[in-house]
Formats: sequence, C-alpha cells, structure tokens
Amino acid sequence: WDCFEFTHHKIFPLNMTSSDFQSSTLTWHNPHFPGYPQLTKQSALAYFCNVHNPFYDASSLNEQIKTQGLSEDILRSNEVEGIRYDVNSALEPRLFIISKYEKRRDESGATVQAPNGRQQPLMRDEHLAMYYILDGVVYQAPILYDVIDARIQNCMTDLEKILVEMQDCLRLGVDGTHYWQFPGDEELVRKETAKLRDEYTIRERSMYPTHVQNHVAALIQQMEHETYVELKDKQDSEKQEELTQQNNGTHTK
Repeated sequence: WDCFEFTHHKIFPLNMTSSDFQSSTLTWHNPHFPGYPQLTKQSALAYFCNVHNPFYDASSLNEQIKTQGLSEDILRSNEVEGIRYDVNSALEPRLFIISKYEKRRDESGATVQAPNGRQQPLMRDEHLAMYYILDGVVYQAPILYDVIDARIQNCMTDLEKILVEMQDCLRLGVDGTHYWQFPGDEELVRKETAKLRDEYTIRERSMYPTHVQNHVAALIQQMEHETYVELKDKQDSEKQEELTQQNNGTHTK
C-alpha cells in the first residue's frame, strides 16, 4: 500500500451516503506504473483496473479477463452479466475518460440470435459512473449535486457582492420613499427629486376640502379682476389728465 497515494477533498454533499462520499472525495494514482504519468488509450484502462484503486470493482468482467486469461470478447458478449469498464475518449497522454457499465439482461425478455444460431438474452449496458484520469491521477466525475451546488455557490457569492455595493446607493427621498442613486445618475436624481417635490406640493394642496379650494380660487379670480379694473381706471385717468393739460396749453397761446 505504500506505493499508492490517496488525497481527500472538501466536497461533501449532504444527501450522499458514506460510501458515495468516500468515492467522490478520493483521488488515486500509482507513481510506480510503467510510463507514469504519461499514458496511452491502451495503457489507461490497465492503469485504472488496479485492485488497489478505490474506484475499481475487483469483481468486474475486466478483472476476470485479467486474472483468468479470458478473451476480451466477453465484454461484448450476450452470455455474461456483470460490471465492465471502458475508455470512452482520450486526449493522450494527459486526459482519459472511463465509464463504468453494468451488463444485464433486458427487462423485456427479448432475445437475439448468436453467431452459432442459438437464441440468447438481449443484454443492456446501464451506465453507472464516470471517472477521468488527468496527468496520472484518477478522479470520479462530479455528480449532478456537485455541479448544481457549485453553480449556486458562485451565484450566491456574486449576489452578496452586489447587495453590499447597492447598500451605498440607497437614498431617502423628500417624500419618505427610498430610491437608488448609482454613480453617474446625479443629474437624473436631481430631476426626479424636483419632480417628487412638485408632486408632494400638489398632493399637500389637494388635502383641503373641495369647497375650500373653490372658495380660494374664486377669491384669487376676484382679486385679479379688481386689480385689472383698478389699473385700467388709473390709466384712463392719466390719459384724461394729459389731454386736459394739452388743451390748456393751446388756449394760452
């Protein structure tokens, strides 16, 4: 066991079992593997299929092929059931994607004809998990919980920053309501404040009863009329006085 190294991470989905937690938080690598950490698509599966690898099922068909000297055709055969591993894709020599399947009989009971003419049960591959090897280190691919949790945490962090910054932009208006003042909005805020002030003044005036407002309006109209009449009489009197003075001057000559 001294030649194998394990590393724990700090991801702990609350709804996972202890076995799920162990497999999702472990990494494994074997620095004594020939060619480590440079692998090929052919050697990557052999690297993964190690009984000391915590992600590897030692009862799998891959292990039976290795220990019993069976043909790899058993992986594609319709005669056996069990767990199998396969390399899905690779970016040699650094990255390899490995899938875990379970070969089982189709629930419908369907059969297929074998090359020897016999009818055999139809087998289905159920995808159980995915793993990847990156620079010689084996990881289990994150489950949907981890992906969603990471996205939510990123969103919450951004929202928290936004809310902290927005607190400095909150203002109290003259009418007691709150509004936002962001950098560069000073002119707009001044216009909105003046508009609110005018609306507040009009609203204050509208608090008086209608008959009081009508009475005040009538008084203002009457005062405007009396002022107009007074000014007109004064102008007529001045004109009459000017004409009188002109007539007196003419008679004197």
